[in-house]
Amino acid sequence: MKSFLVLLAMLLTLTACQKGQDKNKVEVKTPAQEETAAVDTEVEVTETAETAVAPEEGTVMPEDEGIWTVNLDFAKKIAKEKDLNLLLLFTGSDWCIWCKRLNEEVFSQDAFQEEVVKMFVPVKFDFPSSFKFPKAIADGYAAERDKYGVRGYPTVVLTDCEGNAFAVTGYQPGGEEAYLTTLKNLIDGKKELEAKVAELKDGDAAAGQELYEALEEYAARFKDAPCVKDGLKKYYDICKEKCPDISRALEREEKVRQRLNEIAEQYKLGEGYDPSEATPEKVDQAAADYQAVIDSFKLEGEMKQEVLMKIAVLYAIVQEDEKLQSYVDQAIEAAPESELAERFREQKSAQEVSDLMENVTQMIIDDKKDDAVKAIDERLEKEEDMNNKIMLTSMKAEILVLFDDIEGAKENFNKCIEMCGNEEATEQFKIRLNELDPFNKTVTQSQLFAMRDKPEEMAAAIEKAIEQYDPDPASLQKALVMQAQAYMEARNEAKAKETLKKAIDVDPETDLAKELSDNLKRMEEMQAAMKKRLEEQKAKGGESETEE
Repeated sequence: MKSFLVLLAMLLTLTACQKGQDKNKVEVKTPAQEETAAVDTEVEVTETAETAVAPEEGTVMPEDEGIWTVNLDFAKKIAKEKDLNLLLLFTGSDWCIWCKRLNEEVFSQDAFQEEVVKMFVPVKFDFPSSFKFPKAIADGYAAERDKYGVRGYPTVVLTDCEGNAFAVTGYQPGGEEAYLTTLKNLIDGKKELEAKVAELKDGDAAAGQELYEALEEYAARFKDAPCVKDGLKKYYDICKEKCPDISRALEREEKVRQRLNEIAEQYKLGEGYDPSEATPEKVDQAAADYQAVIDSFKLEGEMKQEVLMKIAVLYAIVQEDEKLQSYVDQAIEAAPESELAERFREQKSAQEVSDLMENVTQMIIDDKKDDAVKAIDERLEKEEDMNNKIMLTSMKAEILVLFDDIEGAKENFNKCIEMCGNEEATEQFKIRLNELDPFNKTVTQSQLFAMRDKPEEMAAAIEKAIEQYDPDPASLQKALVMQAQAYMEARNEAKAKETLKKAIDVDPETDLAKELSDNLKRMEEMQAAMKKRLEEQKAKGGESETEE
């Protein structure tokens, strides 16, 4: 069962999304559309997605829409002809909340459409849930997604006209102007690299080293998007060609990485492999081979750190905590000032806080308020991370609400406000302060039932509070969501859906209501599809019996 803190955090951290008013649309043509419309063109148009693949029964064909084309090959030709880059959008247009918000706040805006086509040919790869594309097209989209290592939606990959990635981004708040600024800054970063490459002279070791470091620094900005470093390969190759010392260093690094890949392939361990196949014996053997790489190549610094972390990950898979911690500590020591080391220190602290929260939750279930508060206070005395301090103080405040110490809760919520440097989070804590009225207090306290595996009693307590008090619409909507969650925990799906619909009806225009509507619609569509499949299977079974 989810802790009451997780559910409360979901409600407190919903971001506002103002829906833009309908405007008179202006017609904006992409460079691809302009080229297609031209009578005399030097670009030979290849087959489009519409003509290359025949529609299949039950599928629809993707189509160019507005500034977007669905034909990557054609987009590359136009980008090369017009000296433009490509903007590749990977989206789930009919189900992904953040994809819809990005489209609403940025891509659908006239100002964005007018400016973006001056820099890019926009290409859309859609991964819908309510309809299907023909298999050949869907497979092609999936291949492009895998090529660029896309792991979530929306993802926006910026490439040159040949498809070499130079930046990756996604949803960003702030609207079309902020998004355009981001895109322009990313193009400027690419141009700075190109200028350094153009200035590099044969044998200039200092300039070669400077370029190499610039490339590494640039790639590190997109460490979670390996396609960017792959896209920089042509610059690395120029660096190697003109500076032999850099070439030797890169060749050594390539040999190290080749050996690391061989070890992963030999033992079928690590990213991309089934963790269930890992055994302590295989992990020990792989760890010894990884250690041999460190020793034979005399690795130091961040390269050594990277290999040690590979070993640590393997021991995490087989749950050998002592060895895991040993290799994590060695990795941090190998390059203590690295970004990776800092991240692991933060993760270690976060894990300790997570373990504490689990223990505190059990104390609450056991009705040991004083022990829970004491445990949090002890951690706060030694905690250095400000985010953890805010989280722990907030949790302490929620515990005090549960046990009816409202003044203590107010004091700690005010501490959160003092510590918080984020305007949006500060506002959420202020809202929480205003929710300590009798109704909201009772709703919060009802979650003790859920924590003690009594979701029906939680739902009943909320219902009683709704009848007893006259809550404002926002409080009522949140309370109904919590009540629906209780019904779900009690496996009363029909009552949960009914309650969610009540929550939406309180005020359909709130962000919470819109998100609930989307999720409810998607759930109903999945249920309908499942029901249809079951009926089809049943019908096929009947046909088989008849034939027999």
